[in-house]
Amino acid sequence: MSIYAELKEKFKKENSIVRTIKNKDNPYVMINKLGIQDPNLSWAAKGLLAYLLSLPDDWKIYVKELVNHASGGRDHTYTVIRQLLNSGYMEKVEYRYKGRVLALNYNVFEVPIDVTGRDNTKPRIVKIDDEGNIVETVENTTCEPNPENKDMANADMVST
Repeated sequence: MSIYAELKEKFKKENSIVRTIKNKDNPYVMINKLGIQDPNLSWAAKGLLAYLLSLPDDWKIYVKELVNHASGGRDHTYTVIRQLLNSGYMEKVEYRYKGRVLALNYNVFEVPIDVTGRDNTKPRIVKIDDEGNIVETVENTTCEPNPENKDMANADMVST
């Protein structure tokens, strides 16, 4: 074998993923790779999904803040969010009391929910009574993983 062939073979095997040491001083996030490897998502959607899944579970998502922390601008951010909504990786939930909006929350899923046959860009409306109890849910969304991805639902779950 020639020196060229030997060197070529050696450097073909060289690792191209460089990782850092992970410990309590250098925390890391572990997420299900289903969304990251979903060919239907753009690179921007994959990046936003990874960013959102890296946040603490009790984090509240404000689109205005996402726009402030990204270079794409408002319209681009909303386009990416719409893609995640259409793919089932996000949902909007609007809480209402006597017809007035109390809150609009975004939920993020590692494994997409089934959004077949409905417009997931519109919020799921949850009506609240005087005691703060849920009275009715309009256009109910089940937060179950998409049936096509049941195998992935339990694999590599999030640890934020």
